Parts: sequence; structure tokens; C-alpha cells
Amino acid sequence: MTSSKFRVSKEHFYDAYDFEVDDKCEQLKLDFSISQELWAHVFILKNGEQIGQTLLTHEQVTRQVIVGKKAMMTSPTVLPQEQLSGHWRILFFITGIGNSEEEFGISYETIANESKVSESEIDLLTEVPQVKSKGDWVKGDLHTHTLYSDGRMTRKKNLEVAKQQQLDFFAATDHNIVTAIWPKDTDVLVIPGCELTTEFGHCNYWGVTKEILNITDAEKMLKPATIAQLIEENEGEGILSINHSFLHPWEWQVDIPIRLITAYEIINDPTNPDNDGATKKALAYWTKLWNSGWKITGVGGSDSHMLPTEHYPDANQPSIMGDPSTFVHVKELTEENVLDGIKKGATIVSRVGKINFTSQDDDDLVPGKQVAVGTRRFSLDLESKDSYVINWVFDGKIVKSSKKSQSSYELKQKIAGYHWLRADVLSDDGLLQATFTPVYWGEKIPSTSTFKELL
Repeated sequence: MTSSKFRVSKEHFYDAYDFEVDDKCEQLKLDFSISQELWAHVFILKNGEQIGQTLLTHEQVTRQVIVGKKAMMTSPTVLPQEQLSGHWRILFFITGIGNSEEEFGISYETIANESKVSESEIDLLTEVPQVKSKGDWVKGDLHTHTLYSDGRMTRKKNLEVAKQQQLDFFAATDHNIVTAIWPKDTDVLVIPGCELTTEFGHCNYWGVTKEILNITDAEKMLKPATIAQLIEENEGEGILSINHSFLHPWEWQVDIPIRLITAYEIINDPTNPDNDGATKKALAYWTKLWNSGWKITGVGGSDSHMLPTEHYPDANQPSIMGDPSTFVHVKELTEENVLDGIKKGATIVSRVGKINFTSQDDDDLVPGKQVAVGTRRFSLDLESKDSYVINWVFDGKIVKSSKKSQSSYELKQKIAGYHWLRADVLSDDGLLQATFTPVYWGEKIPSTSTFKELL
């Protein structure tokens, strides 16, 4: 095994390590370590081409990556290589460094006889899911993590919990890396994603086809303006959602064009006590977006990091996948259809099960739809028969409030121009339990253009 140590600081926070591998190598083992609980972004290149990444965090101060010739011999954040011989380069950058120097370690070992690494060691599995056909409303979670960033669950455990929670799909959104290879499964669809994680806020990408970060982005991660540039460079790569935008200390501080944003996370891990106030602010900002003419889709995410038996110190229930759930209306359960449903705004965010939003004037009503002037009568029926406060919100104002599991609303005023309607479901203590992307009439040219401008 060959090793090297690097001294890193605020002034010298990225570097490279080069080595050669001969044609006798069947498997390459890479080990990384950081001296403190910092974040180390590691990029793995072979013959000048980036073939994968890994991440060290406060949860994982050491990390092993194995590259083989087949997927079952290879870690899930790198691509298998038919030939391992050639020039290898490890590029890295460190964030969160204080005023002192720290140490980052790299070592590698070439293995002559390729062997399958046990699943218990690095959770290696070989096939992506092939899901059974399902249409209408599907239930999912758009914000989850694994042990490949700072989560505590393997990919296999994520799938197990998803089934226990009766999810049809979830998005794998590890911090700054993509875990695209998942176990074969016929029940749960896994959408590859990435949570772009910076010191100035987090955002999710869903349906990614490539890594969001590369080593040339190291210095771009240091300032909000250059992070905005990085996001613009990734325009068209998957779809973008802003996460927990008012949750300190991860509130969104990057002033990007709103046109880049497809979705907005309304409810983020409601078992985190700090999210009570953050959710209220997110709901208010979403209202501003719609009043301004921006038809941004509402979503939720558990932001699950923990085992299903674990919870925050001040919480009375576990932080678990599917709380909240995002329901998406699709013709058939595929990655393309789920992403298309999100783009259309056909979403319901809920902690209390499916909610049925209907209209006597439109048999095909779904959230996010532009409706006709004659569509004026609406009903809401909760799957849960417990009593909740239902607020009907028209153009940002509460126009009717009731406390029961069913409610209806009829527009009395004449409809002309741009208007919108949604309903919010709240607990007795005023915490948001469910909502849906508004339906709307007419069109409006947005009066604002950037995220901060609307603040």
C-alpha cells in the first residue's frame, strides 16, 4: 500500500495526487482520511477522465473506495473500468477549515486477483430497480441520504424502509455525489439525484445523468455569486429544487434566477423542532412566488439521515423516510413520468396520507392545472379522518377555514386575469400537515426575477 499526507488550510484547501497502475491490477483500493470532522470532496480520474467521487463528512472521517472491472466489484459512487492500467489522479478540496492546518490522507493498493467485496463492508449491489407498472397517484420521498454521504442507512436499508413506509419511489440525494447503482427491486423506484451542499444553502437535483460537481468547481463553492454560476452551468441537468430554505444554519443565501427553479421544498423533516418556524416561512415564500406569477411546484422531503428508530434529542417521534410524502400524479410509475409530474405541478405534500382534491366543474382536476373560468367549486377530502384545520387560500389570502376531515369552497367573485387557489391542512397547534400545488386561472408575467429579490 502506498500512502501520502497533505497539509490543508484556508489558503491551501485543494490539491492532487498522481500515480500509475500497471496491467496486472484487477482491483484498485483507495483509502481516504481527514484529521477533523471537515468535508472532503474527492474526485477520481483515470487517464484524465473523471470516473467517480467520494465524500468525507463529520459522519465519515475515513472512506474506502474500490474500483473493479464489474459493478459488483466496485463502490457505488464510481464507475467500473474494463482496464485499470493507466494514469490515475485523485483531486480533492476541503470545506469548513478553521484557522489551523489539518491533514488529509490518501493511500492506494493494487490487487492482482479481483474479488467481490462483502456487502456488509461497502454495501455493494449490482442492478438498478425495475419497478412494476403503476399509475394514478404515486407516493414518494424526494430528499433522502445514505451512508455514502452523512446518512446512516445503506442502500438496502433505504429500500427496506421505503417499503415499510409504503413508498412507490424515492430520490437518492446524497450530498454532492451521485449514487446511481441500486439493488434490483420490483416495488420501489429509485430516482438518481444529488443535493448540492454549500455553506450558503442546499438544493436538490433529481434525474441527474452526471455528477453535479467536478474539481474545477472547488473555488466556486466558496461564494454565493460563484455558486449561482455553478447552478447556471448545470441548467438542464435534472430538475432543481430549493431545500429547507429558512432552516438555520442551512438557509438559502444564493441569489439565482427563479427561472432555474422547478420545485420548492415546503415541508422538510418535520420531526426536527427547528423546522416548525422554517416551514411557516417556506410556506409564506411559496405564496410570494405564486403571487408574483412564478408557478413553482411544492414538494416535501424527509431529509432522512437516521435509522428509523432514531430521532432528534428534542423530538417525540423518529425521523423517517416518507415523512412527509410527496404524491405525484402519473400515468405510469417511471422516473421520466415522476419528473414530468413534478414539472407540471401535479403534487401533494402530506404527513397525513393522501388528500383528495376534486371539483364538481372539472372531472380531470389535478394540482398545478390551469383551469377554466367556469371551474369554481372545489372539495378536499382527507384520507385521515382525524380533525384538522383546513384553510382555503386564494391569491395568498385565507378565504375559508374549517376544522374537519372534509371541506369545500366555492368561488363567488368573477374570475378575470391571473388567480390561484390551494388548501393548507394544519394541526391544532398551527403546524402544516399537508398542502398541494395550486390550481390557477390566467397568466401573469412574473414581477420579480431572482430568489433574493422576492425576499
